[in-house]
Amino acid sequence: MTLLQMLINAGKKGWRGSDQSASARSSRALSITCRGKSISRDELFAYTNGRFLVNEAHACNRRFVRFNVYQLCSVAASVGGPLSPIQAIEKLEGGFSKALLMRKEDGREIIVKIPFPIAGPPKYTTASEVAVLHYRKRTIATYLYGD
Repeated sequence: MTLLQMLINAGKKGWRGSDQSASARSSRALSITCRGKSISRDELFAYTNGRFLVNEAHACNRRFVRFNVYQLCSVAASVGGPLSPIQAIEKLEGGFSKALLMRKEDGREIIVKIPFPIAGPPKYTTASEVAVLHYRKRTIATYLYGD
């Protein structure tokens, strides 16, 4: 199973507090923060990046994404080298996706992107972001080193 498939399955299962796997557990409690302040697991799913002038409840509901936190931590703990449990999650958000900076006990960090349903098909939104980053990297390289 690919990493993408594991992340998709984690999102489909939804969050259940009792579904904590051994690789997701840490010797310490999982720290979840947003903009430097501690938040609850429920706040991890909600949109908190800004306000809306019209139909705020509806706009926030369209950006609400529920996922299995422990399954996601389990997958993140197993990627990028040896197994190391996740000890902290920092919630970051944009207009069309939620990003989580996950810190492992061994100090390594992993960034997880979870698109909002309103962003369009995840395949295309991610491909678009990759294309922009690739273009930006090429443009900077051309500027620095010439053609």
